[in-house]
Amino acid sequence: MKLMNGSSMCLTVSSMASGSGQIRQANTMKKIVSSVCDVVTMMSEITNAAMNKYGVYMRSIVLLRSWIQSCSKISH
Repeated sequence: MKLMNGSSMCLTVSSMASGSGQIRQANTMKKIVSSVCDVVTMMSEITNAAMNKYGVYMRSIVLLRSWIQSCSKISH
């Protein structure tokens, strides 16, 4: 299971920012976007690695959590 690729999303956003007429603002935007993108890409890579490594384990936790939530909804 792969999450949305962070880097492709970032390229789109940064190209939109660089297309802006106000260059100083665009550069600031690019810096902000690139730093956010680095974090997003890193997070998605870590999550992908975790999903690959502990895929079955993670899925069972998610299933268990949703089961607990549905049970608590019924009981209340």
